[in-house]
Amino acid sequence: YDSQLTELKNSLPNAKNILIALPVGADIDKFAAGLALFLAFKNSGKEVSLVSEDTIRVSQAHLFGVDNIKNTIPQGGGVGDFVITLEGVADVVGNRVSSLEKMDYFVEGTSLNLVCKVLPGQTFHPTNVTYGSKQTDKLDLIFVIGAANLNSLGNLYNKNQSVFTGMPLVNIDNQANSSFGTTNVIDVAASSASEILADVIPSLGLPVDQDTASNLMIGIYDATANLSNE
Repeated sequence: YDSQLTELKNSLPNAKNILIALPVGADIDKFAAGLALFLAFKNSGKEVSLVSEDTIRVSQAHLFGVDNIKNTIPQGGGVGDFVITLEGVADVVGNRVSSLEKMDYFVEGTSLNLVCKVLPGQTFHPTNVTYGSKQTDKLDLIFVIGAANLNSLGNLYNKNQSVFTGMPLVNIDNQANSSFGTTNVIDVAASSASEILADVIPSLGLPVDQDTASNLMIGIYDATANLSNE
């Protein structure tokens, strides 16, 4: 599928809003692969959503970015999230804020307080603060990971078939399926979906940070019983 990945890589600059969909009953490998791809797109500056009809279980809670999984497909063209932008605090290289340990919030009366946990010895001084509702764009590209067909997505597909109609769709799986995608990345010799994504993500020129790599390792280890099976 190298030629298909080359074509996909060439089309990515024009894809601003990307959806990643997982099938009903997804295992840890599929969740790990989906989250790894989600983080890679997020770190490259793309608008990306990850959706699954499943309820997140305790066994999946250790995956990085698991709180970003939604159970409904975002509707494009409307008013989306309320965004507060802190200018001048992110690293130019790496798409991260190295001065922060994490961000948190707490409620005080009718107020919501956002707390930036600054690392010892670091400074955090935004040059400007802006805020407002962010317009959601129409989807440009859909990735489906580990699904035998679109019906495997459950109500995500059955109740949103118009979203998938005519949309460029990338079908990624380590099991043989109906090749329902515009681009089909199917490798039945791969141990897992995560193993395939470990090749696909850098092939598309996307960044691989520690969280992305950790998710891929978790997926591979889970699918291979800690590297003990063939």
